[in-house]
Amino acid sequence: MNGKALVVLVLPLLTQTGCGKVAAAIAGMAATTAQASMSDSEKLASKLSLYAQCTNASRRSAFDVLHRYHDDLNADGTPKDANSKPSSIEMGDYVVDSCTAAVEQGPGQEPSLPELEKAQADYTAALTDLAKVSNELHKYYDQEDFKDDGWAKSKQLVPKALEAGERFVAANAILDELLDAKEDEANEAMLSHLEETVGKNAEYHTRVVLGRAKKFLVCLEGDTIDVAACEDPFKALEKAHGEFDTYTTDNKASVDQITLFSWFEDSEEEYYVESKKLMRALRDGSAPPEAVDPVFEAYNDLIDNSNRVHFPAG
Repeated sequence: MNGKALVVLVLPLLTQTGCGKVAAAIAGMAATTAQASMSDSEKLASKLSLYAQCTNASRRSAFDVLHRYHDDLNADGTPKDANSKPSSIEMGDYVVDSCTAAVEQGPGQEPSLPELEKAQADYTAALTDLAKVSNELHKYYDQEDFKDDGWAKSKQLVPKALEAGERFVAANAILDELLDAKEDEANEAMLSHLEETVGKNAEYHTRVVLGRAKKFLVCLEGDTIDVAACEDPFKALEKAHGEFDTYTTDNKASVDQITLFSWFEDSEEEYYVESKKLMRALRDGSAPPEAVDPVFEAYNDLIDNSNRVHFPAG
């Protein structure tokens, strides 16, 4: 989508906290136990949340590392500017831990999704290799050891980092496509489940808004935007926004009790406003290419804040 980095929707019904192998094992046991009493739609949403937590924690860091290498270094590891220290960042354990947890726990959870599980494993393997080499390079650049060895270690490791980066980019594209399709399926299934069991509550309206927001972004793909193709997705977004606004206004006391829901309300309003501005500009032909940027930024904030919301059980 116009080269923008989008975070992935995850509204897990099972809250998973902590990181590392012990926390991952505990979360895995809890998920396995809980799945026995879950509906099919809840099982799918729970499983996808594992994979989405991984990509949310890792994708931006990985691409940031690769962009820095591209900007500051030649493919052979020598600097593009001999008088400037290469920019680098450390990829913390948290970047890889949630992906490792997804690989370890995912195949044991229903439903069986072998294609998605393999894509997750490939993504995690490439990410792990990239993090290992990049962290070694970060320490090397940070300590300016290139002044001692004439860039020898950089020449040795940068090609390895770039090779891992190529595998990561390819694996990310595959995982993103598969996760995107399953995410849509899970969201529609959860909407039906919620409507049948608890009615059109706060979670229902939140999921509708998120689904419509995502579909509006689809029409913004590519270098040329088909304004006519955006009309129906925007009208659907507008309708969802109106229903969300009506529900939250009429049920203010109850939604105020939902953890961090006000953050989501603010970002939902911001996304709708930016989308409306863009559609207005697109319709009158006054939208430059960068006019989509605020919408993508607002969408990322919308998803970030949706992931912070904790709906009460039942």
